[in-house]
Amino acid sequence: FSGGFIDTSISNNIHFLNLDNLGITSIEGLEYFTKLETLYLNNNELSELHGLPESLKHLRCRNNNLSDLHHFTSNMTYLDARGNNISAVIGIPNQIETLYLCFNDLVNIDFPDSLKYFLCASNNLESLPEFPENIIQVLVQNNNISNLPEIPESMLTLTVNNNNLTYLPNIPETLQSLNIFGNPLECVNNYPDHFQSQLYQPKVHQFQLLLQWWILKYLLSKL
Repeated sequence: FSGGFIDTSISNNIHFLNLDNLGITSIEGLEYFTKLETLYLNNNELSELHGLPESLKHLRCRNNNLSDLHHFTSNMTYLDARGNNISAVIGIPNQIETLYLCFNDLVNIDFPDSLKYFLCASNNLESLPEFPENIIQVLVQNNNISNLPEIPESMLTLTVNNNNLTYLPNIPETLQSLNIFGNPLECVNNYPDHFQSQLYQPKVHQFQLLLQWWILKYLLSKL
């Protein structure tokens, strides 16, 4: 993409492009792919994403050298930027539904109203903003989160193990999966019966929890 010739009669008709594992340091020229909707940039050497075509909806840029995210398109609904060095995400557009940001350096984050799936394990998050009303899945284990906002009934999965939570908000009956192990909990409000066992965290489970975390970390890296 640097200094080369691009035949726009071809680039204007490409909807999917896989550029994984190519050692790319720049995406210069991608602006000519005016109908591109899905782009894979995993495992390259990118430090910024200037030049994304406005048509782009689905972006995967895992395992690069990104330190911040602020280049979004007006059509983007899916972003997977796991395994970078991201400390700031700026200007998330309101149509984003899926954000995968695990294994970065985020301290805080803003949620667009459109967000449904949020994976941000192994960062440095200290708190979370109010959840969007249609959120479905939140995985934020292994952060520094000390409080949670109200949990909407739309949420089906909440994973917050290994944080600094001392208090849990009301847990809706509609929640299907909950992991709160590894928090210094002191106060719990409404708590559905099918999650009662998680209020007790005997030491015999510690090795199992550690093993589960390493398995989850491996699976997240392969998604």
